[in-house]
Amino acid sequence: MLNCSDSRVIPEYIFDAANGQLFIIRLAVNVAMDSSILTYLEYAVDHFHVEYTIILGHTNCGDVKSSENTTQNDYPIFREIQESFSIDPDNHIMANLKRQLLHFPKGSTSINNAIQENTLKLIVAIYHLENGTVEFFE
Repeated sequence: MLNCSDSRVIPEYIFDAANGQLFIIRLAVNVAMDSSILTYLEYAVDHFHVEYTIILGHTNCGDVKSSENTTQNDYPIFREIQESFSIDPDNHIMANLKRQLLHFPKGSTSINNAIQENTLKLIVAIYHLENGTVEFFE
């Protein structure tokens, strides 16, 4: 699972999972900007044979809001988020998630092969902070 580092979004709590049941990578706004992040995901696919990788975003994301409200691109993370805005101009949180979904298979042969062999499915989900529900998308 690729999860935002926001402390309000706790996958073990959200999915009622015990310690050790989920392989979680937490980073700001779920952006896998470099190969080191994909390496962690590849490890989960290759060694733990995970069948699903969830890219979990959430409502009221501060990094997305900051990216929307800045024209000064001092932070690479904001530039990366802004790159996604054209994918879904009406929902920038979803746009960022979709961009990451497209990026993973392109950035990793291992992940791409697992998808092609139907041993891995990438899933996008949004956690709604307002009511504690998760909305899944394919």
